[in-house]
Amino acid sequence: MGYPQVNKSDKQTEESPDSSKVHIEVEPGDVTEKEVEGEPLPDFDPTESDEDHHTEEHDQLIDYSLTRDREKRIVKAPSRSEMAYPALISVKQTIERLLNSSHLQIRDSPLCARLEYVYNELVPSIQQLVNKISSFESSSSNTLRLMASMDMRMREAVCELEDVLEFHVSNQVLSRCEGDQISYPLKLTLDFDKIEEEINCLTEVVHKIEDDYKEVNSIREDIGFSEYFIYTGGSKVSNIACWEEILQEKTCELEDLSNQLLSQYENLGDTSDDLLTSTQEIDDDDEDDDDEYKTCSSSSLIDDLESIKEESNAENLLSPPPEDDDDSVSSKTDFGGNNSKIVGLHDELSKLKLRLMEDKYFHRVVPIVGMVGIGKTTIAKQVYEDPLILNHFDCRAWVTIGPKYQKEELYRRILAQINPNFDQNDIRDDLDLTKYDEKDDLDLPKRLQDDLKLPKYVHRSLKGKRYLIVLDDVWDTEIWDKLFLRFPSEYPESRIMLTTRLEQVANHACRRHFFQEIEKEAILKKRSLSEEESWYLFCEKIFGKDLCPLELEKVGKKIVQNCEGLPLAIITIGDHLSKTEKTLDYWNKVAEKKIHVFNSINRLLFSDYEYLAQHLKPCFLYMGVFPHDYEIPASKLIKLWSTEGFLEPDLTKTLEDVGMGCLEDLASRSVVLIRKHSSRGRIKTCGIHYVFQHLCISIAEKNKFFHVLNSCPSSPTEGIEDQRRMCIHKNALLGMKDVHDLMETVSTTARSLLCTGPYHQYPVQLCFGLRLLRVLDALTIRFYTFPFEVLKLFQLRYLAMTYNGKLPASISKLWNLQYLIVKQHVSIKYKGVRSYLPIEIWYMKELRHIQVMGSDLPHPPCGSFLPNLLTLSDVSAHSCTKEVLEGIPNLKKLGIQIKLGLDNVEHLCFFHHIARLHGLESLKCIIVNPKSRSNYFVNQLTPVSIWPSGLKKLSLSGFGYPWEYMSKIGELPNLEVLKLRCYAFQGRTWKTKKGEFPKLKYLVIEDTDLKYWETQGLCFWEVERLIMRHCYKLKDIPFVLDSKVLELVDCNPFVERLAQQMKLGI
Repeated sequence: MGYPQVNKSDKQTEESPDSSKVHIEVEPGDVTEKEVEGEPLPDFDPTESDEDHHTEEHDQLIDYSLTRDREKRIVKAPSRSEMAYPALISVKQTIERLLNSSHLQIRDSPLCARLEYVYNELVPSIQQLVNKISSFESSSSNTLRLMASMDMRMREAVCELEDVLEFHVSNQVLSRCEGDQISYPLKLTLDFDKIEEEINCLTEVVHKIEDDYKEVNSIREDIGFSEYFIYTGGSKVSNIACWEEILQEKTCELEDLSNQLLSQYENLGDTSDDLLTSTQEIDDDDEDDDDEYKTCSSSSLIDDLESIKEESNAENLLSPPPEDDDDSVSSKTDFGGNNSKIVGLHDELSKLKLRLMEDKYFHRVVPIVGMVGIGKTTIAKQVYEDPLILNHFDCRAWVTIGPKYQKEELYRRILAQINPNFDQNDIRDDLDLTKYDEKDDLDLPKRLQDDLKLPKYVHRSLKGKRYLIVLDDVWDTEIWDKLFLRFPSEYPESRIMLTTRLEQVANHACRRHFFQEIEKEAILKKRSLSEEESWYLFCEKIFGKDLCPLELEKVGKKIVQNCEGLPLAIITIGDHLSKTEKTLDYWNKVAEKKIHVFNSINRLLFSDYEYLAQHLKPCFLYMGVFPHDYEIPASKLIKLWSTEGFLEPDLTKTLEDVGMGCLEDLASRSVVLIRKHSSRGRIKTCGIHYVFQHLCISIAEKNKFFHVLNSCPSSPTEGIEDQRRMCIHKNALLGMKDVHDLMETVSTTARSLLCTGPYHQYPVQLCFGLRLLRVLDALTIRFYTFPFEVLKLFQLRYLAMTYNGKLPASISKLWNLQYLIVKQHVSIKYKGVRSYLPIEIWYMKELRHIQVMGSDLPHPPCGSFLPNLLTLSDVSAHSCTKEVLEGIPNLKKLGIQIKLGLDNVEHLCFFHHIARLHGLESLKCIIVNPKSRSNYFVNQLTPVSIWPSGLKKLSLSGFGYPWEYMSKIGELPNLEVLKLRCYAFQGRTWKTKKGEFPKLKYLVIEDTDLKYWETQGLCFWEVERLIMRHCYKLKDIPFVLDSKVLELVDCNPFVERLAQQMKLGI
């Protein structure tokens, strides 16, 4: 029976009755005076509960809600599952690939039935168990640690099965593929007994964990019932004292059982024998220790509890409510003391004050959004306590919500501030019982009657007043909806200000208020500090009013640069340096990140990770494999996520779309920084803040998710055992024997080798002993000869390297490969006859992405095609023949580079063949060595009728077409992005007609001799950005264009002034 459980309550923090001196609570992650002047936080342990660090400033409150039918208690739990989920997705995809492979013959083997059992039955059952564990809520830190240990043990068992499967398959494939002539499909003779043993072991582990979970959850349910009846005043069979006795007994029983099981899970060693033994009975001595708590017969009370549980099951007493299911416990931090000097907020303060005081109803909701520690609460408090704001509003209230909250307690806190004389008894005489069923009305306890009346009383107290309500640290939209409905809207001057880390919450609040599209200025996105502001804050924290010593200034600015404008990071590192020796040597170590100073704020950051959805956690952690100053291309990141198995396929979307959705979700939660946007408005490059990178690495290494190698290890196997991924941040380390010896210890567990350090052009030897690699990202390492050892990595799905030679025909042995990326060394220029990929490339049916610089696709053998290929980049017009394009029918993205002198004029007719790509969405065609315009000789543009109508993005450079042919591009019905560079079109005049470019949103015109741009009727209806660069001869621009979207860079000064006048409305 799955009814909710509630944490035990402590005393709530009292609000000051004086509305001018409100007791304010702020988001723990924001910059607060407590963080500036307070003591260091305890060491970070994600499995510890707040109970272990309980103070009067970190209170936990019981939370209850009432539906129309019954009283119910709901605790909203975060997703705690960390590593079992990605392991399950990975093994599921591995089994699916084995069963469906055209290169392997497994269907007729006895192993097939067992793998189908794992895929269809065992994995789904494990997934259900993982979901239960991830949503388990308890006030006991040991019980939460037990859930985390269960999750980790399942992850280990799943990985062990996957390791055995892939190891045996790899051995068999390598033994059959030693020669050049290979006959597919390969009939494998796998070690059935060994694989069967691992499947049985996984099954036993899952059953054991399921039994343990049921036992723990049963006791938790007993505790929940006991707390429920204590809250409601007892039951028909027992009074409150009896239920308190049961609660005490069951709490001790849960703690003892958790400790006993935890010792088993945390002391497994290399075997699971201890885990698979039956759970022992709790010692009688422990029972005797609890005798002092008992005042009546324990057996009779337990019998009463069982009977009540059965009765509750029959009546569905505690079934999850259809509404009001969002209440839970919240821990809050008080903000005390005087204000510190505000740095870098003056522009935002002015904007915020204007929004709060202007007489506009549509500005009633004022959201502030930004990442943890960026100063959302600080700026909100500064405005809240401003004398002008204080005098402008009749009443004010500030409440902090957090990821866990108690709705009724929020109402009480609001009432205590807007009505200083508020008394709980004031609402008890005003309860309208007519809306409840008669059988329940008269049995409602007084406290529940009070809770029912609180929302209405809040509304009545605010009615007729001009109010300011601040909702600090809002984490979900449901609590916003419930609170917003209780705030009267009769005064347009009233304001509701909220701070949140989640853009989804801010957008929802605005949409609910405006009932229309969100205004660009409706949401205040809290900016980071500038370099100057960051340096000022850093110096003020360390030196006060004194100046920074000259010898420390250079390294000090490097330290500040690492903080990336985050006030929390600057204050934390400044606080650390203010208490240590101010020497150049020590500061250099901090600047080079040899000394970690952010451990004290890991607890503040962990909630951002803890409350991510299960499928987002591995995606977020994975970003830690890149150096923090690395600008991560979104396309590369999504490819890696896909290869690693983090993305679950969606029948309605491509994996690339699924991955982009995950990335945008992480960015909207303020844990991913968007560095650049693409022309279509999506994320182009991204990264994470250094404080989050440190957190990612800490969690990942502890959970064997990945290990970062940034220096020579001090011990042979330090922190590397059983790691699934190895990340090299300094490629020169690969030249050290100790590093190779170290990586050999993970030869049967590592799935990825990622060399993400700075480019290394000198030869180093990769560790090819990692036989089960799926990902080999060696793009920053130059290979002088092709590494034939890579052909033994049968499981490889992602290969990226820098190599100037030809790929061997034996590359086709990597028939699991999905992404093939080979770039050339920057100092080498390609000359001579055009190179082709080996014809065997057509046998690699899993390929999704091919980018091999300097090489073209050869004509396919009769009947061969690549059904999964979606991207083909850096090829010449020789790859765009009729035969080649017919062999890649599902291509979505094509990049063509043409070198005059190598590509004959007749090859420029490739536009005729591109029409065969009906699914093509992006086309980029560049002449990389354009000659003078007088020597251009290009054929006329193919009529639009045979162009792919699905084109959304088109980039042309160096073709020199006359502007008259632009009308054919203008008729493309789905074109959203158009980039014309380096005389893609030439001529004095461009005339656009009515209805052209119906969906174009982004237009770039660069380096052209265009003088006059004329329009006839409305066109460019949906253009959001129009950029013109280096158009020196341009004399006029169409007035039908929205001046707000126009951007002129290095053009005719007269036209630039004209555009400026258009923006000003002159």
